[in-house]
Amino acid sequence: TPYQFSGNKVIHMIELEGLEEADNLRTNIVIVLKSQAEIESTYHRTSETAMGTFHIIIANSIKEALTKTEEYLGGTKIDNLFISTHGVTYVDQNRVDTGTRGVETSPDSEVRITSENLTNYFIDATKNTPEENRDIKALGDLIQMVKKEGKCVISSCQVGDDKELMVNLGMLIDNNTTLYINADSSPIIGSNGALQIYTGKTPMSVDEGKYQINDGWYKIPQDETNPISLKNIEGNSGSIYLDSRKGKTPVNETKVEAL
Repeated sequence: TPYQFSGNKVIHMIELEGLEEADNLRTNIVIVLKSQAEIESTYHRTSETAMGTFHIIIANSIKEALTKTEEYLGGTKIDNLFISTHGVTYVDQNRVDTGTRGVETSPDSEVRITSENLTNYFIDATKNTPEENRDIKALGDLIQMVKKEGKCVISSCQVGDDKELMVNLGMLIDNNTTLYINADSSPIIGSNGALQIYTGKTPMSVDEGKYQINDGWYKIPQDETNPISLKNIEGNSGSIYLDSRKGKTPVNETKVEAL
């Protein structure tokens, strides 16, 4: 029969007019990693699972986020991946910044990914705790779910200050994905369907100049190993934003001019 309900794929497809199928999955994924206390707070308590073309996953560990993403996608790939989690700055006994950073991957158990445990993971994983190896593998598996030529954004404050950590995170990529990492803070501001991850003196700032861009965002392009500062690219402001509107480019490098 020429009539197929949702192309006989009723789990992942929605019905248009009986003869057509349309993908009901959003393959731009936003993962928000928070402690259980933060998840249960008023700020994060929401029934919303989508913003425009982005599907939202809230989890209290990178492993849980991976499981939820796999269950949601059912074997398909991600177009763009955005991971929002806390960044950790390490200080010495005198409270002086050591320059070492960490990406928080299991907030409740305080597991962080650092340049040291990433190096161990690649060379001698026995030097890490089982939890560190578990989280590094989970992050790597998530990144590997991004389609060829897709983009992965790790929104974790000040992680870009640790160049060795950025390079080691880039080693988790072998699928032509562009990785973005921030060297400054990562406030999030929504405006007209666009989600500005880091604002400086751009048209989307709540108060122009409220958030100054110091080092800004870095990217590790496909087939590259060294981070590139967006501020050093002519015409770029050093900021990026997500655009959840249909037909728009999901991950954008913000230009100096108006968006």
